[in-house]
Amino acid sequence: MGWDCCISVLLAVSVAQAMLYLSYSDRKSDLQVMEIAVWSVFAVDFVLNFMTDFEDIEGKTVQSYRKIAIRYLKGWFCLDFASLIPLMFFGFPEIENYLQLLRLFKLNRFFNLIDGRWIQAAATHIVGSQDIQQVVYVKTATKHAVLVLRQLLVLLAFTFFTGATFFWFSKNTEENETFEDSFTSTGPEYERRMLESWYFASTTLCTVGYGDLIATTTAERAFVIFMILVGVGVFTVLIGQYNALINEMNTWTRHAEYVQELDQWLVQCEALTNKRISEQLKSKIVRFYEHFWKRDRLGSLAVQWWNCDTHQEFAQSPEPLFNHLPRSEQEEVVGVLFGDLFLRFDGFFPFGRMRYALALHLFPCFFSPKETILAQGEKPKEVLLVTKGSVHCGLGQGSCFTLLVFYPKSRSLVIGELQVLQHTHSPVTYKAGEDRSVAAFALPYKAFLTLVMANNHREMLISAYSRFAVVTKALHSNHFATFYRKPAEKLHKARFCPSLDYETRLKRLKETEKLQKQQYEERKTELLDAIRNRVEILTGLAQRFLRKKT
Repeated sequence: MGWDCCISVLLAVSVAQAMLYLSYSDRKSDLQVMEIAVWSVFAVDFVLNFMTDFEDIEGKTVQSYRKIAIRYLKGWFCLDFASLIPLMFFGFPEIENYLQLLRLFKLNRFFNLIDGRWIQAAATHIVGSQDIQQVVYVKTATKHAVLVLRQLLVLLAFTFFTGATFFWFSKNTEENETFEDSFTSTGPEYERRMLESWYFASTTLCTVGYGDLIATTTAERAFVIFMILVGVGVFTVLIGQYNALINEMNTWTRHAEYVQELDQWLVQCEALTNKRISEQLKSKIVRFYEHFWKRDRLGSLAVQWWNCDTHQEFAQSPEPLFNHLPRSEQEEVVGVLFGDLFLRFDGFFPFGRMRYALALHLFPCFFSPKETILAQGEKPKEVLLVTKGSVHCGLGQGSCFTLLVFYPKSRSLVIGELQVLQHTHSPVTYKAGEDRSVAAFALPYKAFLTLVMANNHREMLISAYSRFAVVTKALHSNHFATFYRKPAEKLHKARFCPSLDYETRLKRLKETEKLQKQQYEERKTELLDAIRNRVEILTGLAQRFLRKKT
């Protein structure tokens, strides 16, 4: 971890050095020494990339040097090799600097370091855990302050790169009077060049244009046109992300009050029960509600399952203003809120008013990496529509998990739909991937069943069979036979009838493991008895020898 952080920082240093050399032509001796030191570290990292293990999509650690080398050769090998050619030792430092600019493609690793986790942990440790309100406020403020700082650094880096590129272009034009000749500020030449070009790029990209520094030649003006057309668009996107973070921080100041109340409630629960809640469970609860408060689309429009009437298709929302709208406008409001879900899960949501009745029960949830979403043999309590993250589907849990189907983050996935419709247990286990959290929208099973039964939508059962067919095929291919009733049967009579083959196989695996442990204990006992007998024999010989001696 520490080595990766060091390499990420040196990536930014290397790119900045290359831009300084190419644009401002001031190769100081101290910078040259630093460049040699950075090159040496990258050379060591280049060799280590052929020996560093990694995790595949199934979560298994790959330690084969051949597979590691193939993966690296297909990845960043060409870029790292080109940027590592030591042309400065052969009298071509400028060409080497051009090659070092290829590391711009990996510069995102540096900005990903500034995520605020370690700063947040340090601030929380300094404050302590006595005052819950102060801890929550410090954690929230630190997190968003660091994110805003990271976006500000991205803006500064982009303007610096644009200004250095413009100065390099101006310096290499063959006309008499260039941008470099129009400087008016005083100071050391090296700092003056960098500051003036950075200032010119910032005012141009911000569309301020004070006019104190201007492009003087035809080539420079042509470059400025290109810079405005492309750079201003990119700069606007970065500014939009910066403003989004500011707005999110303002929103989180309101959420912080809810988080404080939640933390106080957890403390009261510990005091009333005289039991301490584990930090892992406590953080999981807080993160779940933080996710919910940030991504809840319905707000006061949400409908609880017990408000769902079996005699009407469109359940009444607790929001009176929404209920007074015409039915068509209510459907239009819900369509705007969940239009992306309707489009992505078009096979799940039926057409008509039932689609909007189901949407009023949706609530956001998430699962941490490697967390079990639905365990094998468990009856689902909700239907999950996965919108973000990768999911592993297989048999067993923990170290005995056998992967059957891998759902990448780009694929839509519905979990628990068929089991809820047929009142059965899940024959497989769904786990969140190891790379990132899984975000989803959940439908409580009672609300889902009530609406489905009331409207008698048999086509939903048929579509559920088709979506679950991938898992069924994987079960058959791995000799776990699974049988279903035909979807043409009535919905309330449909039943899920899995074979017990997979349960038998898991039982045999457990029996085999138990037998191996028993054999190990027996062998261990035999060895201890043999050692004890040997010690007794040696003790007897020693006593006999001592008697003869005396």
